[in-house]
Amino acid sequence: MARRCGGAGWRTLAVACVALATVLAACGGTQDADRSGESRAAGATSPSPRQASAPSCVQEARAGVRRFIARINAGDAAGADALVAREGFVRFVMGVRAASGKLRRVPANRLVEVRSELLSHLRRRIAAGERLVIRTLAVQAPDQGRAGIALVLRRRARDIDRARWTRMPVKSEWSCRERRLTGFVGHSLLARR
Repeated sequence: MARRCGGAGWRTLAVACVALATVLAACGGTQDADRSGESRAAGATSPSPRQASAPSCVQEARAGVRRFIARINAGDAAGADALVAREGFVRFVMGVRAASGKLRRVPANRLVEVRSELLSHLRRRIAAGERLVIRTLAVQAPDQGRAGIALVLRRRARDIDRARWTRMPVKSEWSCRERRLTGFVGHSLLARR
């Protein structure tokens, strides 16, 4: 015997369809649903500027991090530096920690908190043969104009652990307004030997 859907089931489905149409419209997806009037029939409203900008900020952050890593790997310190915010800059670290969690005494362990010092630091890291490979990359929806970024990199440089590949978890942040990184903090984790 066929089961009949009640009114509440159809309303739930209609709300889900409206939400999907709103997300697709905000992401630049199919616009046919909006033109047909179907999404407006159930009382959908246009997304607010904050909602509409969230997907694009997340996409920009993801692409920006990939460009930043690619420019470091290509030896382009100035190109990587250009992808870091001037106004909202917080800090930049690509350091090294022992398996115990303690910082190692190596040149790579330099905290850059003054924006004007970043380019020279990037040049030193590139001169040391810095190579980065993205293993995982996650971007959170923006909050107050900034998107949080968590990534895990594989890292290798001549002055770190005899140029062996190491794992480097990184926390970063992307300014949706400046369309640049505002911070980048990560430490290679050296294996116990």
